[in-house]
Amino acid sequence: MKWWNVGSVLLVLVALPAHGQAIAVGEADSLIHRGIDRIYNLDFEESDRIFSTVEKALPNHPAGPFFLAMTDWWRILSDRNNEALEKRFYGRLDHVIDLCDERLDRNRRDYVGLLFKGGAVGFRGRLRALKDQWFRAANDGKEAADIVRYALKLYPNSYDLFLGIGMYNYYAEVIPDQYPLLKPFVLFLPKGDMQKGIDQLTLASRHASYASTEATYFLLQINFYFEKQYLQAFDLSQQLHNRYPGNALFHRYVGRCEAALNQWPEAEGVFHEVLSLHRKGQAGYGDIEAREAYYYIGVASMMAGRDSVAVGQLTQSIEMSRKLDKDEESGFQVLANLRLGMIYDREKKRTMAVEQYRKVLDMKDYSDAHESAKRYLKTPFGQF
Repeated sequence: MKWWNVGSVLLVLVALPAHGQAIAVGEADSLIHRGIDRIYNLDFEESDRIFSTVEKALPNHPAGPFFLAMTDWWRILSDRNNEALEKRFYGRLDHVIDLCDERLDRNRRDYVGLLFKGGAVGFRGRLRALKDQWFRAANDGKEAADIVRYALKLYPNSYDLFLGIGMYNYYAEVIPDQYPLLKPFVLFLPKGDMQKGIDQLTLASRHASYASTEATYFLLQINFYFEKQYLQAFDLSQQLHNRYPGNALFHRYVGRCEAALNQWPEAEGVFHEVLSLHRKGQAGYGDIEAREAYYYIGVASMMAGRDSVAVGQLTQSIEMSRKLDKDEESGFQVLANLRLGMIYDREKKRTMAVEQYRKVLDMKDYSDAHESAKRYLKTPFGQF
């Protein structure tokens, strides 16, 4: 289909039918799905072109600006210090919310207005959480959840809505338990239900028309970071990587899961692939991705007894972290320094090992790195 001919097809975009399973019909729906696939493959130029066409053809419909904002969100995940990009992201979300409010002023039951407003407020909250703006993020979470709950009463069979409510139910319960310092920010929120949240995200992953991939991605994160169900996380990471081979984040999760399962040779192979794509300048494989690859290759080398290789890889990760870490040390910088100390201990270079452990204690604590450093200062690594 020619790009100049797409506008007429997009005019068939309509509000949802009774059960709200589509925001478009015919060719328009296929075009939107194609654009979403381009986002997840990190083909941002193509997704921008698709959704700019949607926006021009339907200036009063929120789909175009919403998916343009979603494209920016995936850019932000690989470029977290780009203030101009964040400003554009917020601006696009504000535009989506304004368009939705216009629809909801005319009809408070309008599915498209409810779906996209809930999504826009939710995305805004995700960036605020990423920036540690916890009170504002919590407010956005509550507002988005309230919108989705209301929409679900009207459209109980719309699986796309289960993404938002599933995220809320899970994280509203897990955050106070896992992050006590954040408890004051969520005390005013309705209680969540972790298992219900997982069930709702699973329904969205399997049946949603537009939110299936995002729901699967959240299930992957939940299983990896919170539930520690690494085999389930690995299956989900493979599913996402196979479907979107151009997505560097899904690629890295395959390696992370293999590392968590102690499949170090396999993990090392994945991160060599990541590093190779970084060196080739593949889109999405920037310095953040390379820094992580150096770290995991270093740990894999350490586990295999290749200490000289491990030292080189971990040092590379530390050097890249020093350039990337703006306000405080990343987990990669902290843990790479800890691993260097462990290697030096194993090589009987105690003075160098002690220096590394002291460096760790001067940094922010990650994954109990401080506890490990204190333990190894008392008793050298490998002598327990």
